[in-house]
Amino acid sequence: MAYWRACKGAVLQWSRCRYDKPPLLIKCVNWITENPDMKYLLTLAIVLTTLLAGAQSSKPGIRFFKGSWRKALAEAQKTGKLVFVDVYTDWCVPCKKMEEEIFPLPGVGEVFNTHFINLQLDAESDGRFVAGQFNVKSYPTYLWVNGNGDLVYRAGGYNNNPRVFLAHANAALRESASGESEQEMARLYEEKKTDREFLRQYVARMHSLQKDTAATAALDQYLSLLTPAELEQPEQGQFLLKHVTDVQSRTFNYILDHQAFFTGEAVLTPDVEPDVVRRTNAEKLGVILSNLITETMMRQLTAKNDTLLNRLTAQSARIRNASVLYPLVFDAFRLHFLYRNYPKDRYFTEGVPFIDSLAQLPPDTLAKYDRLRFEEVYDGNDERNRHAYSKQVGIILQNHSRFYGAMFPAGKPEFERALSWAEKAVQYTPENPLVYENVCNLYIKAQRNEEAKKAIRTAMDLVSRQNNNEELLNTYKIKLESIP
Repeated sequence: MAYWRACKGAVLQWSRCRYDKPPLLIKCVNWITENPDMKYLLTLAIVLTTLLAGAQSSKPGIRFFKGSWRKALAEAQKTGKLVFVDVYTDWCVPCKKMEEEIFPLPGVGEVFNTHFINLQLDAESDGRFVAGQFNVKSYPTYLWVNGNGDLVYRAGGYNNNPRVFLAHANAALRESASGESEQEMARLYEEKKTDREFLRQYVARMHSLQKDTAATAALDQYLSLLTPAELEQPEQGQFLLKHVTDVQSRTFNYILDHQAFFTGEAVLTPDVEPDVVRRTNAEKLGVILSNLITETMMRQLTAKNDTLLNRLTAQSARIRNASVLYPLVFDAFRLHFLYRNYPKDRYFTEGVPFIDSLAQLPPDTLAKYDRLRFEEVYDGNDERNRHAYSKQVGIILQNHSRFYGAMFPAGKPEFERALSWAEKAVQYTPENPLVYENVCNLYIKAQRNEEAKKAIRTAMDLVSRQNNNEELLNTYKIKLESIP
């Protein structure tokens, strides 16, 4: 009997080490030990769990901690390691690709299992608190946190090169080894505002933590300390370009004023623009600058700020080599900005003529811009994006036909205009189920029920062929059944 009690204790102890809440396993073991005829199963259970434990420990790649966020922090305090947190969502495709392609690699596992307590958290379930605490807005996001819960380093996104992922891990270790917390760095900043070497470290640290306000202030301060001769050094240009984030900053406007210098081969290195694929440095710089402007516009969509809107418009006009798509994207954001923040008469005055012009683009003009965009971004190698410009036009028409169509009753000339935009969106993006859903809604409002049914059936067919999203299919099925 003592033997069986010892076996039971061993299994329960192992289960508690491996799992937070093993009530089912505990109940099973209790039942086995209370039934003499079943005790041989306990021996089998011990053998199996031992084998499973060995298999788990020898599995290549990152091994993730099975406990909670609080327990991971406690483990970090005990071991002196950082907690690496992979913040993901179930619907995030890049998250799944990282988990399938990068996390299982032996070299990655060796580094992460040696130096970190590795934890995965779903931002929409068990990771909501952590995602909120660290202002996670995109996925995947990677956080390196010390045992006190202080953020040491952060990164994010998908990259199929494991060296990039390991570089982030090494950067986190370097930041941790410096021994200076974010609060300590902020205190030192007040004392060392004229120390250029410290400013470089501080800017890089705040930038890595996505503390954009602090990073921008320090970067502008650093720029003010550079002499004219130093401003011509490529390494200074690299540093400024790599860390600029605010279009209202002195640094951004300096780069805008000196675009010729910043397109130099010694300045615009792959380390500065790793995610930009273009054929010339002028185009690469144009993408970096235009992305910063559109990101600012996205963040400010709900802010009624004429000064900012006028500044962004003026800055956009000064970008020398923006992408083919950028003017269209910027105008679309500007129009959305007007719709969200100003009286509708301004939206009607400035927006409606712009949307009309898109709906009336000649086919040869669309074909020209499709070709330019295809060659610019995809080098003619990705057939799925052969009509990227037309698709963007279609999305704009879809969105504003929905906005405009909701403002007027069916039969009014304004409503008919919105419906014509929606029909053009279908023509420009025939593989997008959402444009059919949109035109279906407008047909229903106009009591053109047969056309509405045809549109929603087409949307259902596209969803079935493209991703077979059951939830969306059910939504469309309910809509179809509701049409008289």
